[in-house]
Amino acid sequence: MKILFLALGSYKVKDTTGHDADNFDRQLLYAISLTRLSGLVANHDAEILVVDNTVSSAQSLHPPLQKALSLPKIAATLFSQDNALGHKNKGAGEYGMCRFALEKRRDLFEQADWVVYYTIRHTMPFPLIFEHLKKYPDYDAIVSSAEYFFPDGTMSVPGSEIFDDLIFAMKKQVFIKYIDSMDPELLVKKRLGSEQNLYQFLAGGSFNYKQVERFGVFRYDYVSNQMQVV
Repeated sequence: MKILFLALGSYKVKDTTGHDADNFDRQLLYAISLTRLSGLVANHDAEILVVDNTVSSAQSLHPPLQKALSLPKIAATLFSQDNALGHKNKGAGEYGMCRFALEKRRDLFEQADWVVYYTIRHTMPFPLIFEHLKKYPDYDAIVSSAEYFFPDGTMSVPGSEIFDDLIFAMKKQVFIKYIDSMDPELLVKKRLGSEQNLYQFLAGGSFNYKQVERFGVFRYDYVSNQMQVV
């Protein structure tokens, strides 16, 4: 079973907090997550395709992230420097990166059995994704609509008819169909969230998908200024 991790990122964004104007902390999160993921896939038949939509090359990044981008198991790093849609709709920006990645490195997708869509700023301390892939090999997709755990012990209530797009897995042919069927500009026009779009694609098609409780990912929420477990 060969796995392709599609690691999506936006390394340089406008700082709204007033505390990270040069995006050092943000890029450090990416570096930590990539380092962790590179170590996790070391013992698996897996590789990582990294995509960013805010810079033209690694030369404009801080040293920790530059170093992380050269880690083993990273098959390629792509820079599109096109976040126009992402400024309007975060999901549309990420879908644009998926299309860009498929256009530039379709060979990596064709070689894989599974594609794991992963917004790489969020760290994976508990790699449940590998357990899920091993346990549910006959499904077309593995998704979640998790209750987010907060440090104070409380939990969020999952929304209805959405699937988390922080991380999910699809069989190669299903993922390619998913990207080909999606129009990022339409998401912006309809003000449709990518989580809703993911749900509609799977629930509205003849796909056999498995909904799991969570993936064991730490997500830092800039809005609430706290960590969540997804």
